[in-house]
Amino acid sequence: SAVGQALAPLDDTSNKAADHISSTITAPSTTTLASHLRRTTSQFRHTNRPPPSTPSPYISSLFAYLESTESKITHDQATSERIKHMLRSRVATRVSQEFARVCADALATISKTEASLLRLRESRGSNVRVDVGDVVVPSGVDLRGKVPEADNDKIRRQIWLDVDQVARIVRGYGVETDPEFARFVDLIQPFGI
Repeated sequence: SAVGQALAPLDDTSNKAADHISSTITAPSTTTLASHLRRTTSQFRHTNRPPPSTPSPYISSLFAYLESTESKITHDQATSERIKHMLRSRVATRVSQEFARVCADALATISKTEASLLRLRESRGSNVRVDVGDVVVPSGVDLRGKVPEADNDKIRRQIWLDVDQVARIVRGYGVETDPEFARFVDLIQPFGI
């Protein structure tokens, strides 16, 4: 229809404006993700900390700019809710997309480090002799027979807790995450156990 064609440029402009606004809201939150994940890694590597049980504190700040922006939207109720929903949807997509990418990179790095350490251990011989009866004890097992929790498992667990919290926050906004993020959540589900 002629009216639809006349409004098409307006829709295009509205979408571009919404993309720009959501990008502006998302940028401050996502630029520090990699450094937060490096801190998560160093927090559990060779520290003897107990396994994590709560999401990282920085997770709550991922949507702080969105909440700040929403508080400034003061149109009539219906328009405000429509704008807020649109912003939530776009910001949730961008944040979850970037969060999944950075977490996947961190998990890949952990796996590579783990594989390198395993190869190094195997090249040196993975067993040590214990004086008591010449019993062969695999490395990583103490003399009481306990296998200490691996640092990498703690790091993976923390990443799972953080990913799960991001998913909860997004669901709380009543919007969907990026489809890639949803697939990522399914992929790392075993770390949450």
